[in-house]
Amino acid sequence: MEKPMERWEPLRKGIGLFVSKRHTFGMDAVILARFAAPKLQDVACDLGSGCGIIPFLWALGNGPVRIDGVEMQEDGVKLMTRSVDVNRLGHRVRPICTDLRRYYPGQIYDLVACNPPYFKEGTASADAGRTAARFEHTATLDDVVQCAARILKDKGRFCMVHRPERLCDCIVAMREASLEPKRMRMVHQRADRAPVLVLLEGRKRCRPGMVIEPPLVLTQSDGGFSEEYRRMYEEQGESQWQGR
Repeated sequence: MEKPMERWEPLRKGIGLFVSKRHTFGMDAVILARFAAPKLQDVACDLGSGCGIIPFLWALGNGPVRIDGVEMQEDGVKLMTRSVDVNRLGHRVRPICTDLRRYYPGQIYDLVACNPPYFKEGTASADAGRTAARFEHTATLDDVVQCAARILKDKGRFCMVHRPERLCDCIVAMREASLEPKRMRMVHQRADRAPVLVLLEGRKRCRPGMVIEPPLVLTQSDGGFSEEYRRMYEEQGESQWQGR
């Protein structure tokens, strides 16, 4: 089997990561990393971590103190491990090769994030890895939320990004797992168009009450990036994620 083509993706502060055609990243992961807003003292976990983009974006800042990237595909974990070694981040970022449905480390995390497969079903790709990233063939929305609930501490936060048409599914799954939806933000390609993504935060065993944040608009009417989105891109330095 031909080895997937790999390349080095620079971020900033001298940090980058290895990506491949199968394990790359887009704006949804970057926006989710920002939305989650980890704290310095957090012990954090990214489920379905792929090449490790969310752990690495978190590692650009001053927190969290420890970040685990859980990924079931061995080639993704190998990419992440190489990136950890090159960047000398082994003291903070730990790649874990396992199926999230069988991940039982205990209730140890303050923050869990996930950019899950968006679609319940669809035409499978010839590339099994790309199919797993897009469709719930190996892990459903319920699987992801249940995993987050069992590995979070009480009052811990679970942050995810999904499609607006799955919003009801997300809220139901979270409440059934005792993750109370507390914060939501819609993402629009343009201000005059329907949202393309939704960001959600739930807290484990907390009282009801959700804050709806102002929408994140990606582009202006003239087609240029919005000020907020441009600021996100500039903070990532050389990375070309905004074009994928």
